[in-house]
Amino acid sequence: MSAFTVRAFTEGFPQDIKADSSTFGQSIIDEFSIVRTLLPSLHPTLVEQLREMYVHVVKALQCCFSVIRFAAARCFATMCKADLVAGMKYMIDNVLPMVTDQLEVKRRQGAIECIYRILALLIRLTVDLVTTLDTEILPYVIFLIVPVMGRMSDSDNDVRLLATETFATLVKLVPLEAGIPDPPGISKELLVERDEERKFIAQMLDGSKVEPFRIPVAIRADLRKYQQDGVNWLAFLNKYHLHGVLCDGISL
Repeated sequence: MSAFTVRAFTEGFPQDIKADSSTFGQSIIDEFSIVRTLLPSLHPTLVEQLREMYVHVVKALQCCFSVIRFAAARCFATMCKADLVAGMKYMIDNVLPMVTDQLEVKRRQGAIECIYRILALLIRLTVDLVTTLDTEILPYVIFLIVPVMGRMSDSDNDVRLLATETFATLVKLVPLEAGIPDPPGISKELLVERDEERKFIAQMLDGSKVEPFRIPVAIRADLRKYQQDGVNWLAFLNKYHLHGVLCDGISL
């Protein structure tokens, strides 16, 4: 891995590839391809030594060129498959925050591409069913589903499309996640946040679990059950900054 090892590891990934040289971008893509090819056959001790490469792959995920973001995402996914605990922890700490970067679309594009490629490599889906699944991914599902769902209404079309496909995969795994032990190396703060997101997802998937909402002003009426359910649902959407419309059908 000559070009990537010498240039990126010693000098760091360039902020602007175009300012560096016309060949450096291609050499990085080639290096990522080599890593993806060799990783499955490497001894675990050698795989661990490649962890220092994560920081440079994440920089490549933010590149202005989509082909480099694509190559970096596939490389990151392969690294995760070979070293799942370290890879997913690094992804949660350093890639997931990029998904919610409202100011920089390239960061959102690179991050959602990375998450999509990780799931595509670890999970195989038919139209309706999960056909093969690396169960070690399950403890991380809850960390991903809410940020990804938030990008389904992104202003960028590419981000929206990948986020929608990724969410469709993640939501099928939610029932399998219950009772799975906590993933190693995750901070207590993230675990608390994970529990809140579990609560949110349970309410989103089952309206009967939505917390009752008490109307803060006095009204001279007793709401019927379906009316209270509607109010509860609107309050739930408002709490999590989601969109929705409550309609009342009329029979003719």
